[in-house]
Amino acid sequence: MSAKNFIVYKSSAGSGKTFTLVKEYLKLALANKHNLTKDYSGILAITFTNKAASEMKWRIIKALKEISTDSNVMLTDLVSTELAINPSDLKERANIVLTDILHNYSDFSIGTIDSFTHRIIRTFALDLKLPINFKIELDVELVFKKVISLLINNLGKDKLVTDYLVAFSLNQVEDNKSWDPETSLIEFIKEINKEGVGELINQLNTFEISDFESIKKQLKTVVNNHVQVLKLNGEKALKLISDKGLKGESLASGDKGIYNFYVKLIKSESISHSDLFTSTVDKILKDDKWYSAKATKDDKLAIEDIQQELKEIALYVEDYLAKNEQRYNVFKLIAKNIYAMGLVNELAKLTAEYKLDENILFISEFNERISEVVNEEPTPFIFERLGDKYNHFLLDEFQDTSGMQWKNMLPLIDDSLGKGKLNLIV
Repeated sequence: MSAKNFIVYKSSAGSGKTFTLVKEYLKLALANKHNLTKDYSGILAITFTNKAASEMKWRIIKALKEISTDSNVMLTDLVSTELAINPSDLKERANIVLTDILHNYSDFSIGTIDSFTHRIIRTFALDLKLPINFKIELDVELVFKKVISLLINNLGKDKLVTDYLVAFSLNQVEDNKSWDPETSLIEFIKEINKEGVGELINQLNTFEISDFESIKKQLKTVVNNHVQVLKLNGEKALKLISDKGLKGESLASGDKGIYNFYVKLIKSESISHSDLFTSTVDKILKDDKWYSAKATKDDKLAIEDIQQELKEIALYVEDYLAKNEQRYNVFKLIAKNIYAMGLVNELAKLTAEYKLDENILFISEFNERISEVVNEEPTPFIFERLGDKYNHFLLDEFQDTSGMQWKNMLPLIDDSLGKGKLNLIV
């Protein structure tokens, strides 16, 4: 494989990437004067929107016309120089290719990655056990709105679902978001319909909403136990201090030092290691100096009596947080979003039922389905099924390509590169 047959162009918007892609297309289409009517049909140029695909087609046809009519000398000179042919020969070739494209427009293979994906999935519909007459749904948000309406219309019929929707809305208000759950639920349900999460959703679908209620209780138990451990240690330390008749100002760094460390333990439900173990507290524990400048002689004696116990409490809390803080934070976050998870699980089931009833598939599902077959088959078989043979692949806006889309294109590109054919990503 030549190092020059896989090219990457990377630059900012408006810097001429599309022009470069058009130029490379022209060079491929016009390079071989003995095969002009076939070479362009062996080029597949892919972008991400119908508008972008239409613009690319228009720009290539416009360029061919300008070369064939001598109306763009700069472009003609550029392409003829890079192909090492004279301008009059290039003009003749451009005219032949332009005429053939206009007479055989279906061979002009420039389109969206979704349209190419659709062609593949239609081709492999039988292998994927899809109904022959399935429909593609591009407006997934419209479907989600319908499904959410179904969920809301069923309020009152299922008490737990109703309770979850109410709780979810109240949580939204607490987070200074709209009380209307539709927008947030649409965002959640979009996430579960993205590529690569199908298996996770299948696992989630084994749960009923009543299971989430049970999970919520278990999560809250863990969260509450964590808070209780910190609180009990804080109370224990403050009792030691109180029993000795000491005030916060007598301890190191006063009310903002080690004394405040123990106060925080009993007052906050979301205290973290970084909140507790400030540089001041760390210094006190390291230097083992526990009384302040304001401490009297009696205060110092009283502090010396309990400082070892106070230190042990602080070190225990530090060790406990090192082992449990991350788990606590994760569980607390899950508990906070349990209502959304329960509702999304219900919505996932309603969405699956709706798609089955309407005989539709989302375009986002195609890539996962295709990967089940395409990556198991030899490349010639894929081409045979498609009825086309592409020698070159030009991918525009490559940064928008998903991992799954790239994986499904890879066997075709790999085959092309193996034969020394040019491939380009922009």
